[in-house]
Formats: sequence, C-alpha cells, structure tokens
Amino acid sequence: MIASGNDEPGERGLTVALSRRQLLKITAAGALGVGGLRSLEGIAKAAGTIADSGSTIKFINYINWIGKNEYKNFQKATGISVKEIVANQGAERITKIMQDPHSADMVLLDLHSGGRLDALGKVAKLDLRQIPNYTKYVNPAFKYGMASAKTAKAIPTDYGRIGILYRTDLVSEPVTSWKDFWRLASKYSGKINLIDDEPGVIQAALLMLGYNGNSTNQSQIHKAGDALISLKPHILALQETDDGSQMVDGSAVMGLIEDFAGTSAILKNPGVKLKWIDPLDGMPGYLDIWCAIKGTSQLANVERFMNYHLDPKVTANFVNTEAIASIEPAANKYVQAKIRNNHVANPPASVYKRVSFQAFLGEAQRYWDDEWARFKSA
Repeated sequence: MIASGNDEPGERGLTVALSRRQLLKITAAGALGVGGLRSLEGIAKAAGTIADSGSTIKFINYINWIGKNEYKNFQKATGISVKEIVANQGAERITKIMQDPHSADMVLLDLHSGGRLDALGKVAKLDLRQIPNYTKYVNPAFKYGMASAKTAKAIPTDYGRIGILYRTDLVSEPVTSWKDFWRLASKYSGKINLIDDEPGVIQAALLMLGYNGNSTNQSQIHKAGDALISLKPHILALQETDDGSQMVDGSAVMGLIEDFAGTSAILKNPGVKLKWIDPLDGMPGYLDIWCAIKGTSQLANVERFMNYHLDPKVTANFVNTEAIASIEPAANKYVQAKIRNNHVANPPASVYKRVSFQAFLGEAQRYWDDEWARFKSA
C-alpha cells in the first residue's frame, strides 16, 4: 500500500495494524517544536536544488519510520519528493523488489534482510563521497557490514535490541539473563511471551546456550531449536504486535521483547511494576540500513536524501519522532532529554558491547529456517 501524507507523529497510520514501531509512535515523546522544524528546513535548503528537481524517490519503508516532516522539508529544498511504499516485514520488502525491481529506488532493511537482497544482486554500490555526513557524523560502531565504508552498500539509520521485560510484583526471583528466562519458564507456565521473530528468538536461544548469536553451526542451531521447543509449553503467545501489553495487564509476567516495546510499556504505564533487563549473556540486536536498489535511475537523488538524513539535526528529529537511540554523537544535544536519558531507549555504550547484531547467514540460513519451522509446528 502507499502511505501518503505520513509526516505527522503520534497517532498517524492507525488504519494499519499496530506493529512494534507503530505501537511506540502512539506513546512516543513527540517531535521537535516549530523552531526545530524551521531549523530543519534550513538544513534542507543547504542541500541545494539540483537538476533532478521534480523527481520522485520511491522508498519502501516501515510505515512512517521517518522524522516528522522530513519528506516535506527535503522536497521544499530540492524539488525531489519521496513516495513511501509501506512494507512492514523484511521478507515482504524483498519480495516486492524481486517481483519488480523498478517498483522502488531505495529500501529500509536490516543487516539480515539486506544481506539476503544483496545476495540476490539487487543492492547498488554507494558513492560515499556524495554522502559526507556518513563519514563525518556516524558513530564508527555502526559502520558495520553492508554499512561499512569498505562495502558501501548501505547507510545505518537506527538500531535496537531484544531483552526481557518482567513484572517485579509477579515474579519473585531476580531475572538477569536468558538462562534465568528459560529456568523460570516452567514456574510461570502459560505466562511467558515471545515476539514472533525468527532471527531474534533463535539468537536468544543461542546466546542462552553460550553460542555465537549468529552461529552457522548446524548442531548449535539445532540445539537452539530444542531449547525453544522446551520453552513452547510455557508460552502464552507469540506476539506480532503490541509486545508489552500482556505484561502490562498481567496475563503474562515475563516476555522476550524489543526495546521499543519495553520503552513504550514503561513510559505509558508508570504505575505498573515493569522492569527491563539487558541479559548478561548477550542480546539479539538489529541495525537498520537504507539501501539503493541496483539499476535505479535515482541513485544520485537517493544519495542526496541519505546525506540529508544523516545531518545531526535531521537525525535528532528522527530520534525524537520515534523515541529511539541516535547513531550520531553529534545529534545527541538535539535529542529530547526524556529520550536521551531513558536507559531502555538510549542505553550506555557498555550495553551495546553485549549486542549480537543480526547478520546475513548465507547457506546456513536454511538451518535457522528449519529450526524455526520445527519450533512453530511443535
């Protein structure tokens, strides 16, 4: 579907089913004020008007996963519009591009799904000289994989992690690790939640077992599948949306969920005794990236839009709109204090040293897919 006019924060896009990020938008901290938006318009003007004025970039994106008025401000300066094409699942985005490579000029993916698309030969090489804000502002920790300077097939845009949310008034034991999560599941049987996300859930099982979170070892992956099957009798639900709601209402007491859902549940329900845990044995994580589609006639405009997005004030607007952590230290001074100081949405750097970012697994992906299917059918 095409999302038009998606430049307002908060309750935009409510006709689309709530997703992990759409839930956050309903409870997010809000966007920049009028003064901040005027400042962003000035940044867009600095991008300059190029000969491609009047062109349209077709962007396959997670619904409204963009800063407030970012499309509008970019168009005001350059005459280049951005048409957002909504596809909320990585596999859906890849399918759209494979069915019609001309359906889009750029796409939001993560390192896992981006690697799949790249392996299919559909990702364009970027000229990072045209994206100087990447070199100048992006934290080197996120210049990784496809988004590294060496590979130059993506820019990083945001990141997140999967951890544990639990009710301290309903769970008497301290929870500090995935080992605790698995150990306590039988005691709280029927009150355990998992997100319905193959890479994240399998990664959590691998980390619980002490393995690499991106293991390509068939035996290790099979053991992770066994661990998930042992957990299944105790699971209340595999949540596709609204990840934290069942911990809020008490029907679940502990859940494997994403940081965005944890932030939302805690901020929206200050009277509920919710606690977020960054497991000591490691965390699954993802790094979102923007890629250009190979063969697009809009590559120069896509690079210009990427560079605009990575301006610190524009990045901060994105962070404030979505209540996420920044990938740019220079953006932090423009980020709202209640987001910047929230330890779930914006953890200290030491936390991310324990994050295992999901990666493309090549031929080993079939082992993960087989174990996920075995878990789902058990």
